[in-house]
Amino acid sequence: MGFIKEVKEPYNQESDVIALIHYICNKSKCPHSCANVNWLLPRCNLFSNWDYIADLFLSVQYCRNFNRRLYHIVYSFDNLLDRPNLQMAFNLGNRMLSAYKPYQSFFVVHETSKHMHLHIVYNNISIFKQANLSEVLNIKYLHSLAEDYIYSCICRP
Repeated sequence: MGFIKEVKEPYNQESDVIALIHYICNKSKCPHSCANVNWLLPRCNLFSNWDYIADLFLSVQYCRNFNRRLYHIVYSFDNLLDRPNLQMAFNLGNRMLSAYKPYQSFFVVHETSKHMHLHIVYNNISIFKQANLSEVLNIKYLHSLAEDYIYSCICRP
């Protein structure tokens, strides 16, 4: 099965948020434009409107207390065991977005490296809750969510 990793960069400057979103939403890494946003962000083309998404993340963070602006999670598929395809990656990305619904989030599937992988970005600040995501984020939960979904795909007749 694949593996999940939380990128430990603090992303505590506005420029860090902009640079990360620009890197993740690079069209050359996603030739099939496989990406999605959660319900708190407008439906838009992440690859041409990445700066708009960055502005939305930053506007929610205005005048709030936090140590990190966002969380960057990477889920890498095991090409041999998982046999990933774009539909599987898209569905898994949506499941990971729904795990923390009150927080703005999006995912992008990068398919140009050896291993297909998801970049999932969560805003640390919620527009609905006083709690920052850092108080509730559980990487083990996200990993089990991913493994359960992939297992169900592999074992399906």
